[in-house]
Amino acid sequence: MDDKRILGFDGVRALAVLLVFASHLWLGVPELMNYGWYKVFPRGGFLGVNVFFVLSGFLIA
Repeated sequence: MDDKRILGFDGVRALAVLLVFASHLWLGVPELMNYGWYKVFPRGGFLGVNVFFVLSGFLIA
């Protein structure tokens, strides 16, 4: 089977993984919400899951 991997998708998946990881980290360490820059990450988990969903649909089709 040929390896028809699109490397750009690996980068997008890596970013999605980081967003989901950061949102789960927020659940375990609520003190992080005191930092202004970290308030964005809890919502990023939803974005990361959506990116996985769309990317999987594209790759399956």
